[in-house]
Amino acid sequence: MGSLKNSFCELVFGISGVGELTLYDKNYLCNPGDVFYYLPGEEHRHHALSAEWTTRWVCFDGPLAAATLLAYQYPRLQRGTGGLPEELYRTLKRAVSDSDYQQVRRTSRLVGTLLAGLYPENPAGEQSSLLVKQCMEWIQSHLTDPALDLTLLCDTFGVGKRTLTRLFHEKIGMPPGQYIRSRRLTEAQILLMGTDLPVREIARKCGFSCLSSFIRFIRNDLGSSPLAYRRRNRRASEEAE
Repeated sequence: MGSLKNSFCELVFGISGVGELTLYDKNYLCNPGDVFYYLPGEEHRHHALSAEWTTRWVCFDGPLAAATLLAYQYPRLQRGTGGLPEELYRTLKRAVSDSDYQQVRRTSRLVGTLLAGLYPENPAGEQSSLLVKQCMEWIQSHLTDPALDLTLLCDTFGVGKRTLTRLFHEKIGMPPGQYIRSRRLTEAQILLMGTDLPVREIARKCGFSCLSSFIRFIRNDLGSSPLAYRRRNRRASEEAE
């Protein structure tokens, strides 16, 4: 049994044998051709159920990594996708060691190709999928509201907390409250890296009426204060150019 937390998105592809992945106390059986994904900060737990269990994984990060993956609305475990194309996997392996920004952009395009080549297990027109999609869009448009939480979401869409929590788990593998937190973190990263807005204004745009709560939120998830995060990433960007 393995257990760790990473700061990036991770796609796990079943190649041979059978294994079990655990997320939020729910177990997922992973067979050859299946794909499972982890989001940043989630605990990874897995163990083999056959004599040999082989997987390949693709990791990617950045302020839009989780948002990009969630936008595809994949279930956490996709069955029978055909696995990771061999040529694409080899190309990614060659590209990942090159930190040149031009190569990073090309590698990002390859990851996008990989994601686009996977298909959701459930029809996009399914009623429950539509409800989750509407909730996700509504959350994004109301991030500035400090009252945004599961209760407000359920009151707005006229659905019970247990039902909506179950649907979010089924469709995107996390409860609504965690999805709200994830979107706020992504928004904060975008604004810190891409604008010169004061931290207090960024906090307001992310739904924090209390600046100290926002600073604590960023420090807990990104390991530094908002201003330190901004300086570190801008310095890294300037050095790479």
